[in-house]
Amino acid sequence: MATHKFQADQITECRFWLWCTVIVLLTTFFFGLRFKGYSIENDARLLPHNGGLDFHGNGIAYTGGLGDAVKIFDKNFSIEIALLLRDPNSRKFRIILIFHGGDDRKQLIIGQWRDWIIIMNGDDYDHSRNTKRIAVRIKEGYGLQEPVFLAITSDEDRTRVFLDGRLLKEKQGLQLHLPQSTDTRLIVGSDVYGEKAWDGIVFGLSFYGRMLSAKEIKADFRQWKEQSSFGFAVKAEPAILYLFQRIQNNIIPDHGQLGLDLKIPRFMYGLRPDFFKISFLNLKGRNLLSLDSIINFIGFMPLGFTVLSLFLARGTPFKRAAMAALIFCFLVSLSIELAQAWIPSRSSDAVDVFFNTLGALFGIALWKKAVSVFSHFNH
Repeated sequence: MATHKFQADQITECRFWLWCTVIVLLTTFFFGLRFKGYSIENDARLLPHNGGLDFHGNGIAYTGGLGDAVKIFDKNFSIEIALLLRDPNSRKFRIILIFHGGDDRKQLIIGQWRDWIIIMNGDDYDHSRNTKRIAVRIKEGYGLQEPVFLAITSDEDRTRVFLDGRLLKEKQGLQLHLPQSTDTRLIVGSDVYGEKAWDGIVFGLSFYGRMLSAKEIKADFRQWKEQSSFGFAVKAEPAILYLFQRIQNNIIPDHGQLGLDLKIPRFMYGLRPDFFKISFLNLKGRNLLSLDSIINFIGFMPLGFTVLSLFLARGTPFKRAAMAALIFCFLVSLSIELAQAWIPSRSSDAVDVFFNTLGALFGIALWKKAVSVFSHFNH
């Protein structure tokens, strides 16, 4: 009779800790996989009337690969873009547009940081590696409330940036490159991972496989100002041209020579997974005692505690149960980080796996301490 009572108590205890583990596990997955500050729907919207593609911080538009056509941008190129900047006080680096060919170190970026527009190759967003770049500041009240006409030209001698038809900055010896891969694609409003989404409006966009002269850029600005559209550029036969006046089946047509249509997907997602981008070997500028690290540590303590309790309730010896609980928590953390690589608002991080597993270990130690304290009070 006593044996049956013991077995019944053991089953009851197992069920209790099983439900506790399930609840803690579901909570862990919820907080680990939820969108942070994003909605799952793509927020890129085509404006009515004169047109424009409006991004509100979680939008993306992209093309397919350029194929062999990428070669026309090999030696030099020019970009003209009419845009409106928002959120000049944000300290986050945001991507206005990017040419990505599979290698972050070679990507061509036009980005915004606060009220600066930054043009560069590579992924040195915080400038910690002193990568060559050219940057122009759009002062408050000029370009932050009204659209501006930005032009960029680059060849082997220099890179120039024009604002509203006038030369604003020139950097000798800086040659920007479009990635020379047949898979190179244009992405507007975010990066390839969907993490650095931009907030603003693009009213027109054109790309040339040659250097535009200062005279041409000034004339283009005047025509854009008069017409409030990029329709003037059709006669110049650019390689790529988006007027942002019409959308059909989530496609914005390219009026340039390449016919590289721009796709606006219904849902927001990255075009590439971002697996463990920050690792133990690349901790420069990362604070190990940051709020995120502390949350990752504390967040896995309950899981380590409940999983260990479940194994012990099943009669598993403590050492084996502790090892099994630690491995289980490690695998849960690893699966969350792998899944986060596909979620635009999250980043897959090996350091998070470390702190999650460390937190689970402390949860296991907490169980042992709780048993010791409980036994002391019983005596």
